[in-house]
Amino acid sequence: MSVSFKADAIVVGSGVAGGTIARELAAAGKKVIVIEKGPKLKKIAAKELVIDDGSGERTIETMGERLGILLDVKYADQPANMPSDRVYFYRSLVVGGTSITTAANAIRSCQKELQDLGVDLEEQFTEAERELRVATGPMELMGDATRTINRAAEDLGYEMRPMPKFVDFGLCKGCGRCTSGCPTKAKWTSLEFLEEAMGNGAKVEANITVEEVITKGGEAVGVKGHNAKGDMEFYGDITILCAGAFSTPVILQASGIDDAGKSLSVDFCRNTCGIIDSLGRTREQPTPTICDDMYKERGFYITPVSYLDARGFVIGITTKTKDGLSGTVHPDGSISKQMTTEDVRKLNEGSDLGRQILLKAGARPDTIFDGEVLGPHPACTAPLGSVVDKNFEAIKMKNLFVCDASIFPTAPGAPPVLTIVALSKYFSKMMACRT
Repeated sequence: MSVSFKADAIVVGSGVAGGTIARELAAAGKKVIVIEKGPKLKKIAAKELVIDDGSGERTIETMGERLGILLDVKYADQPANMPSDRVYFYRSLVVGGTSITTAANAIRSCQKELQDLGVDLEEQFTEAERELRVATGPMELMGDATRTINRAAEDLGYEMRPMPKFVDFGLCKGCGRCTSGCPTKAKWTSLEFLEEAMGNGAKVEANITVEEVITKGGEAVGVKGHNAKGDMEFYGDITILCAGAFSTPVILQASGIDDAGKSLSVDFCRNTCGIIDSLGRTREQPTPTICDDMYKERGFYITPVSYLDARGFVIGITTKTKDGLSGTVHPDGSISKQMTTEDVRKLNEGSDLGRQILLKAGARPDTIFDGEVLGPHPACTAPLGSVVDKNFEAIKMKNLFVCDASIFPTAPGAPPVLTIVALSKYFSKMMACRT
């Protein structure tokens, strides 16, 4: 059985980009349908998560199952001479997308590179920073582990400044649950924008997998997908892919746009951690401070990290790098992405610095270790000027638009959420003016 829907705009993906575009277009009077692959989140609380996966509501009570719902894990194998045999990538396939599991870091990234391509986001950045309540948190919300790392880094000459966050610190309890679903709604997520969009008539359809774009006369007229009940088609005057740098290129490739998926960046990162015997477990915000003084010359920045595992309560330093465009997202959704010698150099330099800071902070040398290599900030799989034009329209298919981190021309090198919101606002203003 096939079901079809019609709207002015079909938006694929409900994360940072999809939520922003839905809100802006619905406010402009457009009829919008947002399609999300994952389930709806009916309740986000400290000790439980209630979801609707299409078969009814379900309550999740353990943290392991909670993260299993919120995080979709991919990986890419690495050669034997690399510091890790796999790199792991995480995203969230739920209504709200990866905005649900971000650390709420608000940094402008790729602003100059986009401006060089004719996309000036200054006005949209300012607007986004105001609407997302970007601010730095008070010191009293930082835990003992963060303060310990900050002091040790500063003793070695590295200034750790507060990380700007899209957080209402009047609501924040400092519980450290930002990346597993904020229970107090202090952290901005695209759920806020989706609620506004629905208040203006937009519809959000969850638990639907979009397979490809529907075309007529060589132009996009909608998308085809399916859920547990059967096939579905969505038709719109414009079709907008906001499914993220992993899923957007798969839909593009399935729709005949083979150039997509060939320049994946992920900004590698790794934790260097240890145990300080005098420091008990404390509640910590994720990435509460940042030192990026070495970024221009050495290609990485550092932030404090802490968590509980089988070793006990470990604290340390996260090294994050600016990545190159050397990866591929394949039509089946699998990923090829290998670290280069330059990537390894930056991670190793960051790890060496992390060890120095940990030793200065009082960590036992025998407890210091390097964690797995991760690949956050996926981007660049449908880049501006190559796969899409200056209006974010697919060069090889009229009336099909892409607006998410896929269109970044270069690796963000920093958390991309603020830039995605600004891009989405910029794009929405162009689309709202279309007749």
